[in-house]
Amino acid sequence: AVWGSYYDRETRRWGYSCCRGTDKGQLCVVATAAAAAEQNEEKSAASQRKSSRRDDSSDSAENRRARARERDKQTIDWSGAPSELLPPGDDAGAAALIEHVVRYTVGAWQRELGNIASNARAPQNPQGVSQNAELFKQSQDALATLLQQLSRGKVDSSVLTQLRDMLSFAASREYAAANKVYIELTMGNKRWQNVVAGAQGLHNKGAKITLIPQSKLNAFDSDPAAQKYILGLRRLIQFLQQTRPNSDVSKHM
Repeated sequence: AVWGSYYDRETRRWGYSCCRGTDKGQLCVVATAAAAAEQNEEKSAASQRKSSRRDDSSDSAENRRARARERDKQTIDWSGAPSELLPPGDDAGAAALIEHVVRYTVGAWQRELGNIASNARAPQNPQGVSQNAELFKQSQDALATLLQQLSRGKVDSSVLTQLRDMLSFAASREYAAANKVYIELTMGNKRWQNVVAGAQGLHNKGAKITLIPQSKLNAFDSDPAAQKYILGLRRLIQFLQQTRPNSDVSKHM
């Protein structure tokens, strides 16, 4: 209300009709309370809008990642796999060598499972990688992501080099050397997997606590997609060792 919208007959003073206040210099109690309530409502509405946007953003980001993973699986054509595993050459690009070994091994693994199904016989060694259909499907899905990232140039250069070396050794039946690269790829040169606390007792002075920080995470630790396809590659190496063993068993994993 405005000043002068109310007249107090007893005191013969003008005032505000909303709160019946007759002191012009005093803030209107009703107006102040209404303004405060309106301000609180605006803050609450703004907070809800912000929370909604954050949830929408999180959901949409997760949905985008899920759709991307599903798209990667669907767009890889696994037919026409190489019938022969070519020896790695010095002039072969890393991405090309990786794709060749992956496609050959996935195709050979799929044929092995098909032979088991067509002969209607139970696997002789159900624990073996080559006869495990579930492991095959998990590996194929993970490696579809790898091939997509290779085609888009999205694999980190240091990881790409290690993947090339690992599969190059496997193609040459150097399975122990391939496994060594796998360990370097997953473990790296980390000294500590977690934060380590040490305590040193001091005479009449309590103890001195020393914290050793966790070593820096690598791609295997921080990237779920990389973790899956690196594990998938190790299964391919196990399959190759079972189906293409080295005459020198010391070269095996």
